[in-house]
Parts: sequence; C-alpha cells; structure tokens
Amino acid sequence: MLFQGEVGTGKRLSARLLHAATYPDGELFELRGNEQLPLLERKLAALRVPSSVPAMGGISVYVNELSDASKPVQAALAKALGEHGLRLRLMASSQLPLAHACREGLLRSDLVFGFSTVIELPNLRDRLSDLPALLAHFAAQGTHGRNAPLQFSEAALEALMAHAWPGNLTELSLLVRRLQGLPMPGVIEPQHLTELGHRRSGMVVNLPPSGIDLAELERDLLQQALALTDNNRSRAARLLGLTRDQIRYRMSKMELDAAAGDGE
Repeated sequence: MLFQGEVGTGKRLSARLLHAATYPDGELFELRGNEQLPLLERKLAALRVPSSVPAMGGISVYVNELSDASKPVQAALAKALGEHGLRLRLMASSQLPLAHACREGLLRSDLVFGFSTVIELPNLRDRLSDLPALLAHFAAQGTHGRNAPLQFSEAALEALMAHAWPGNLTELSLLVRRLQGLPMPGVIEPQHLTELGHRRSGMVVNLPPSGIDLAELERDLLQQALALTDNNRSRAARLLGLTRDQIRYRMSKMELDAAAGDGE
C-alpha cells in the first residue's frame, strides 16, 4: 500500500488508521531513519518463526518517504517481500511517483511491485472548501486552558483561503497550535495571523517598528521545516533553500536535539 502526496497531507496517519482497521491484533513497525536497519532486520527475521508472528495479519512495516530509504533498507524490504509475501504488509509514503524514483535511481524496481494499491492524498490547496471544518477540528483538539476552541472571523478565513499551504494539513495544525498559545481573544482576526508571520504566498515580510529577534526567527523556521517534513533533514533543507549540511550546522549551533533530525 503506497500513500502518495505532498508533505503534510496525512500519509503516515492514513497508514496508522488503515493498520488499526484491518490488522487490529497485528504489529505495526514504523521505520524512521536508516539507523533502524538492524531493528528492521530483527522484525523481518521474526517472520520465519510462526509463533512470534501475531495471529491476525502478521506484521505491517511503514516506511516514511520510500525513495529516501538507503539501499540496504530497500534491499531488506525487497528480500522480505519475496520470502514472506502474505505475512508482511509493506506500507510506505512517497512524494515522488515510483516510476520517476526508479528512473532517477532512488528506488529499486523490484520494490515497486510490492505495492498493489496506490492512494493519492489531496493537497490542502485543492480542497479549500474543507478548510473551515479542518480549522474547527484542529482547534477543538487542544484548547490549552481556553473555555472554548478558537473561532475564526470571515476576514481571517479569507486570508487563510488565499494561502498556498505548502505544508498542507501539518502546516495548518501547527498554525492552530501556535494561535492557541498566543494571549488573544477567542476570535482570530487577520492581524493575529500576521503576528505569527503567516502570510499569503508572494507577499513581502515587513519589519515591524519594534524589530524582531532574527536568531529566534531562524530557529522557529527551522523547527517548522523539520515538523513539516517529519524530521527529515533533506526535505527540510529543500523547504528552506539550504543544503543538508547547512541544516545540520544550524541544528548544532542552536543546540536542537540531534535526534529530531535523524530521518534523511
């Protein structure tokens, strides 16, 4: 099962929901980062011992951004699919079409045949009619001491509808979370969005008369990029127009948790 879509469209959540609905007694192993290869190999080896496999459905392995997985990880998965077939369900996410990833040498061609179903997850900008309902959903998830969830004025909704949402649902949920942390009334207006640096694509950022903390802004943008890309340094670098080495340098300089960026 392949979940295809841009950053933040809910690929990992979709995989978790599918596993819970169809393999309630099975095991879900989420592969994050190539350093987990030894653990993956132990999980796959357990398939050779019938008593170690859950009775309902075997093992589901979810790989975040399949084309970013190392060659050893891809080889282990391809071998396991050939050996264990029905006892192993491979689920993965991808921003790139698999055929393109194969042509670019990013993905083993024999892995492609392990996906009988491809689910395309839509971008938020292509489903803006759902934005009010999604805002209400995320606002209701955490009130942070408020008596009621956040409400958005018509003007604020118009500003949000005009945004390109490159981070899709993840970007939206992070925005709501940050709004909930600000000392403001329950009704969100456009100026509240401006306070968070949220703006329409293509607009110029105006320096406020009071100034800004540039170092803190850089730190915040880096944390947002890592959150939007599920802590994948390579993709976070692309969002910020940096190289992976530049991301690593900034994480070290800002003393961010190195484990937060292990996915590459």
